[in-house]
Amino acid sequence: MKKLSLFAKLWIISFSLLVVAMVFLGIMTTIDADLALIGVAFTILFLVLGIIFLCVDTAQSLKKEREEKQRQWEALPPEEKARLELEKEQERMAKLRATAIEKTRIIGQDTRKSATSSVIRGAVGGALFGLAGVAGGAMSGKNTQSIIFLVAYKDGHTETKTVKINSEEYNKYIMFLEK
Repeated sequence: MKKLSLFAKLWIISFSLLVVAMVFLGIMTTIDADLALIGVAFTILFLVLGIIFLCVDTAQSLKKEREEKQRQWEALPPEEKARLELEKEQERMAKLRATAIEKTRIIGQDTRKSATSSVIRGAVGGALFGLAGVAGGAMSGKNTQSIIFLVAYKDGHTETKTVKINSEEYNKYIMFLEK
């Protein structure tokens, strides 16, 4: 069984005290408002302490894991390190090839009216021109245009992507547009 660190123990104690403080708070609320306020303060204190201890314990655990991996790496013979580095580089290159775009095709477009823009413009129009202003303002909301691309990758898989016109992603897909 794994031995608990000091901060893990403190975390458990803190959350146990949090439960006790919440029970105390429930009892004291019916007896005296001042005592209930003390209960709220202790509840918040134990909650914050518990979160701090949990974060510190997690950070310490991650640090120990990194140190252990580093010790294991340093203990490997040079040939094994070279082999593992080569495998890692081959995996990275395979991922890059899988995401390399071969070509794109536009298969549709979508136009949507911004609800927020329509509501704001309708409210302003209503304040200035009454009911006719509400209708006119709501209809004048901003339109958002998107293009739907079929993206073919060099590894053979395809997917559809919906992107806003003139966005960075749109400009990337346009470069690979099938002629």
